[in-house]
Amino acid sequence: MALTFHADPDLDQVVADPAILAIAGVYADLAVPKDLEVEFAFLSKEEMRALNRESRAIDEPTDVLSFPTYASLEEALLQPVPSILLGSVCICPEKAEAYGETIAELTQHALLHLCGFDHETDLAAWDAKEGEILALLAASGTVIRGRAEIAASST
Repeated sequence: MALTFHADPDLDQVVADPAILAIAGVYADLAVPKDLEVEFAFLSKEEMRALNRESRAIDEPTDVLSFPTYASLEEALLQPVPSILLGSVCICPEKAEAYGETIAELTQHALLHLCGFDHETDLAAWDAKEGEILALLAASGTVIRGRAEIAASST
């Protein structure tokens, strides 16, 4: 099965990055037998600030926001359709750069949220699933940092 990112044509090069493709492959393998779809967008700092204020009541820009369609991947897979829209991912490249994060790291982080994981409410489950995914990526030659490594490098 596949995970497809739907993005503006100007982001075609971003979603074709080898690290993003490797991430998509790992998530597609998790979702057998359904295809997964994700809306993907880059936002300016001003756009991200407005969206963060509207969705989370935090009046500042952030690096990434995720808007899941379902509460969990398991719930999504119960839908009687061959292809599932997991949700939307919005990334602010300017904030990512300021935090020293890659688009691949933020994409992987956002996909975990779209699959129902939340590091603010269940860190143990998040870390376990993220560790599994990062290990699968590393085994395929794609090494990216997870939540803990990114947090440690920003302090």
